[in-house]
Amino acid sequence: MQFKFVNQSGDKSFLFDPVRAFSKNYNLIYILLLAVLFFLIRIFTGFNGLYGQDSYEYLRYADVLTEFFRNGNPPGEFFWPLAYPLFGSLLSLLIKDTILSLQLISIFSFIICFVYVIKILGIFYDKIDNKLFTYGLLFFAFSPMIFRSAFLIMADMLGVLFTIAALFHIFKFKSDLLHRDFLLSIFFASASVMTRYGNFILLVIPLGLLLFIFFRNFRIISFLGAILIILFWISAHYLIHGHNSAGFISHEWLINWSPENFFLSEFNTIDGIQDYTFINLLYAFSIFYYPAFIFTGILLILFFRLKDTARFEIIILLISLFIYLLFIAGIQFQNLRFLAPSFPIALVIFYPAFQRLIGLVNKNRGYTFLFAIAVIIVQVGLIYKYSFEIVKLNKLEQQIANDINNNYSSKKIYTFYLNEALKTYCLKNQLINLYDEKNFPERKDSQKPNKHDLVLFNEYKFKEQWKGRNPILNWYYIKSNYLLKKIQTYPDNWKLYEIE
Repeated sequence: MQFKFVNQSGDKSFLFDPVRAFSKNYNLIYILLLAVLFFLIRIFTGFNGLYGQDSYEYLRYADVLTEFFRNGNPPGEFFWPLAYPLFGSLLSLLIKDTILSLQLISIFSFIICFVYVIKILGIFYDKIDNKLFTYGLLFFAFSPMIFRSAFLIMADMLGVLFTIAALFHIFKFKSDLLHRDFLLSIFFASASVMTRYGNFILLVIPLGLLLFIFFRNFRIISFLGAILIILFWISAHYLIHGHNSAGFISHEWLINWSPENFFLSEFNTIDGIQDYTFINLLYAFSIFYYPAFIFTGILLILFFRLKDTARFEIIILLISLFIYLLFIAGIQFQNLRFLAPSFPIALVIFYPAFQRLIGLVNKNRGYTFLFAIAVIIVQVGLIYKYSFEIVKLNKLEQQIANDINNNYSSKKIYTFYLNEALKTYCLKNQLINLYDEKNFPERKDSQKPNKHDLVLFNEYKFKEQWKGRNPILNWYYIKSNYLLKKIQTYPDNWKLYEIE
């Protein structure tokens, strides 16, 4: 579509192509549009990004780091990589709100990541046009898992950003040999690993290509700059983790990694009994077909051709993706969040198939616009489907915390799973974690339940997963040895008891 403008004298005119202008300025335009969209959604939903246990741990450590920067208090150890809470803490020094800071990190990571997805597609497919832009919008920006991650206080979206940015600058360096891209590749790759350790598996082969090209075009300043960047992240990692800097290597998932897990769907781990619907291989490769990522994946697979992989860079991406997904499939755990860093690569590989699909749609009376609208409608429905439980859990955590603050402030509470949420919202209550020690009330007098103490538990939710493990054993111990009076029932079978 083009618009014709005539100047005041009437003797000159020019054509304005909105797609071309939009493409030239998409960085700024999309940052503004997506930022407005996300802030409106956040305002209307009231969702603050916190849910479950991990997000509250990120929040806790970001607060601890903020105290370290302000007062020098030692931050202590942290289980996960430090990049996400570090950036959230630094931002909170400016805006004085750690929860908002962490959520903003995720939101703007999403927005900038969208820009990088378009950029890397432009490298592989020569130019940024309206088809490429539509593809990125429909299948990345409105991908349910990606869209959802933009609101979460989790490291996922930041990890996706650093990974795709590293890949973009690696291939940009290969084509242009600008040492600025080399240094940016090193920075983003290091930051990606310091956001999610497993991202190293996804980046190792492209990084090998980067180093090979760099040493053929060696420059001492760039080499020293890369060393400084790596030393920065290593020093920060060592400062936080100290003598346990290599502790992540002994993680249960790595120790128990096995090809046998490819064909299993049930695991008995430290997190209880995990029983999944699909075997690990189907789960790991679901980025190509699962509706949580791309509901048209099966259709795009039908339009995929082997010649689409003929380019050297695509082969590098395919090998990296294949190795990463096999690594994920060997872990005794399933979580779609682990697949998110690899999803932009799947989109790069799928783009020629999308071009064929759109070509077919255009031949049939030019229904491209209707196709795009239909995809957005379906994607919005899927976003709701895959976000509903998280938003509901967030509301439940706040509801329970508000009730305890209003009616049971300062009372000791025995609970499990909601511990971190209650620590965040219920500052006056002493919390005893039922996960910590078998029959701990019998072993530690200081933690022995007393009259009027509270027990918050969800037996229905935990009785199978934690069968024979501390949380359910301690619950049965308290239920058998103390008289419990149910004083409150919450959604999803959560119950609050008072010890009589």
